[in-house]
Amino acid sequence: MIIQKSPPMVFESAGKVFRADTCEPLKQAAMRDELEVKGWSRGNYPGQPIPDGVLPGVLSLGAWDAHRNQQWGLGKHCNEGLEFTFLSRGTLSFSSAGQTTILRPGEMTVTAPWLVHEVGLPLVEASRLVWAIIDVGVRRPNQSWQWPDWILLGEAERLALSHIVQNSDRTVWDASTAADAFQALYTLLCTGDPQTSETDVKIQLNIVLVRLVRALTAESGRKIAVRDGARETIRLFMARLDEHIDYLWTVEEMAEQCGVSRGTFIVQCRELLNRTPHAYLMHLRLCRAREMLTEEPNQTMTDIAMACGFSSSAHFSFSFRKEHGMTPTDFRFGASLEAAAE
Repeated sequence: MIIQKSPPMVFESAGKVFRADTCEPLKQAAMRDELEVKGWSRGNYPGQPIPDGVLPGVLSLGAWDAHRNQQWGLGKHCNEGLEFTFLSRGTLSFSSAGQTTILRPGEMTVTAPWLVHEVGLPLVEASRLVWAIIDVGVRRPNQSWQWPDWILLGEAERLALSHIVQNSDRTVWDASTAADAFQALYTLLCTGDPQTSETDVKIQLNIVLVRLVRALTAESGRKIAVRDGARETIRLFMARLDEHIDYLWTVEEMAEQCGVSRGTFIVQCRELLNRTPHAYLMHLRLCRAREMLTEEPNQTMTDIAMACGFSSSAHFSFSFRKEHGMTPTDFRFGASLEAAAE
């Protein structure tokens, strides 16, 4: 008898469950004295804990100084809030939305909570990076932003910033006009603490946001078409589904995670993938099963069935034979023979 667990929170757990904890390589490098890290944080982010009631909405404020090329990188990950990173010295490789670039001093990255990105490809270069992660109450593209009360942007400026972030794949921007504010934040991290520096931090973060909005809107804000938020959310959800194929999903649960109706979810899946949600999920499960049959010879058929989200080994065998015209055992035997021949 299978006891069904709660569905994985594909969007809400972006900084905790989706992808491994990518802060860990940074923490380990700092412990080895390979670079200097200054930070104030909440949750799993590195740095001195921010007390309750101080800097509400700030999940992480930090900086690193890497005086030589590193032997680690931050692999594919998402953050739980809106992330700003500013390169003040050196160079740094960065990738998001299928685009890879080398950051130069004065450039900033802006990434939404749902956007997968990498830093250091594969390794972090000598650099000084300052960052801030602010919780704006969203985890997926079709949610309404909720800024912390201390953010002084006007309504039009908030809408302009959210419009650009939600509807553009561009993440790298010229932020040279905000360099002084980031330098001030760096100084506060080096000399202060969250409680005594709270007002100064709020002032500098507001300066960053004001100058960022002006730079982004002047450059491209009016040229970006509005995306269908529900469609984009479903696209991202299905793209991440291979991380969670061991769960016995229902269409209703998938739709609920995306904040849409069951009917809308099915229609959008057909348009995006040319197949039903369950057909696509079965495709992912069988792909994973083929990998395990080939690469993990010590796993039993039951182990593979459970790892790939089949309700039983019999269901796995039936589905595999229907798709490939042979049993999983025959497939594994054939793969073994082929590997031996090679």
